[in-house]
Amino acid sequence: MAATSFFRSLYLNYLVKPQCERAVFRSLSKIKPQRIVEVGMDNGERAIDLIELAQRQRPTVEIRYTGLDLFDAKPAAEPLQLKDAHCMLKSTGATVQLIPGDPLQTLTRVANNLTSTDILVLSADVMNAGEPDWYYVPRMLNDHSVVFVQREVDGIFEKLNFKDIQLLSKNQNNDRQAA
Repeated sequence: MAATSFFRSLYLNYLVKPQCERAVFRSLSKIKPQRIVEVGMDNGERAIDLIELAQRQRPTVEIRYTGLDLFDAKPAAEPLQLKDAHCMLKSTGATVQLIPGDPLQTLTRVANNLTSTDILVLSADVMNAGEPDWYYVPRMLNDHSVVFVQREVDGIFEKLNFKDIQLLSKNQNNDRQAA
């Protein structure tokens, strides 16, 4: 089991496709997250990988995963069904909370309930719909939190730290007051 998980970690960190996800997986070894929030789950595979790597980093701690997605309301040909996603993620042994609805609006609505998030992942398909309301994001994070925002153009995840998010929040709040 230990050798299998070692090779699985090696695969996720250096060989996984798409290549853009490697940066997210590599950061898990430094952060050792307990609470993961993913906005826009695609097919759910990245969620399983995030949970497995977090469990490898913190085997004695219960990992909490929250996924925000349209689920059944996705316009894609084969959307990730809420029931299927829940069954798939429950098998990891993590505490799983799936919240259906428009991901950016849902993030704003549940930000106060997702405090002490260690990793926040915002996927490109969600970012296509618009910018998140950064004003609510800092209350979810701690000083060591990392936010990954996937760029639409090339799919690369941009890494933002807590101070970057605070600056985005402040700028967005200033824009609100000016309007």
